Amino acid sequence: AGASGRATRLAGWAVGLARLSGAAEAEVEAIGYGAVLHDVGKIGVPEAILRKADSLSESERAKVDEAAQRWLGLLGQISIDLPISAVLKAAHELAHGLRPGGLEESVLSAAYIVAAANMYVALTSARAHRAAHSQDDAIVMTEQGIRSLPVEILEALRRHAENRAAVP
Repeated sequence: AGASGRATRLAGWAVGLARLSGAAEAEVEAIGYGAVLHDVGKIGVPEAILRKADSLSESERAKVDEAAQRWLGLLGQISIDLPISAVLKAAHELAHGLRPGGLEESVLSAAYIVAAANMYVALTSARAHRAAHSQDDAIVMTEQGIRSLPVEILEALRRHAENRAAVP
């Protein structure tokens, strides 16, 4: 799937997790918008870096981080029941093993949802350097990859995966 297909898939998973986690409908909508906008920060990053099979060098990682920071600056002007920029920044930190501090509980919860959905979607998608992981493996890897993932979000991920697998 291309970028738009991935954004749509990520948004579907994030919205599903948000609903199953008991988020208010306004927060579910904001999480969906945030998930769609998640990867736009990669605009301006050379395609060779985005598709690289190996680990990124320090200079390549810096290019990705610079593009993300520019995008977060623009997103800082958007707030749809949740500050989208803060949610996406915290989701990025969670995906890199950090625990963002000083956030309202609703923002942190939304960040966990977006981070979990993003990791799961990435793991269950085939890449140039690897095949897609199974749903079960992706759930385990998501749980291990995001420190302190709240139990209700992990359970929502499991239920959402089961529900989607049941649909022909």
